[in-house]
Amino acid sequence: MHLPSLAVFNTVKLDRIGNVGAGEDTLLQLWVPPSILRNDGDCLFIHATVALAANANAKISRFYVATTTIQGRSGTDNNSIHDMRAYCYRRGPTSLWTIALLANLTTATQIVEQNDITIDLENPIEIKITGEGVEDGDLTSRVLRYAYIPANSNFDF
Repeated sequence: MHLPSLAVFNTVKLDRIGNVGAGEDTLLQLWVPPSILRNDGDCLFIHATVALAANANAKISRFYVATTTIQGRSGTDNNSIHDMRAYCYRRGPTSLWTIALLANLTTATQIVEQNDITIDLENPIEIKITGEGVEDGDLTSRVLRYAYIPANSNFDF
């Protein structure tokens, strides 16, 4: 038996942490070890989910890679889920290109954003979800995970 040649480094956080009052709060945070993205084309797949309370309060969910917001949504989404999936590709020793999709799983609203990020890939990379609401618990984290996918993984097909 021959297994596919794919290396995946998967990290998951499932803590449920809510925002506290007004202002932006970090709900979940992970660190990608330094030098994981060694080759141009290496990729991080990120999945993040935030639950929104069943009230009419204004809410903002944001998803960051380092200090750059790669996706976010504001408004009065009620009793719903914001689900974000992103691919972050290394383009050079200090450059990432991201493409991110955010979907409101209740209304089926979708937003796609892309970003070029200047970043020192020799240092740990912070990935986080933040929430900003009016009252405690307007937004609650559900999942934050990333997986490393090396460039030129051919799965031996």
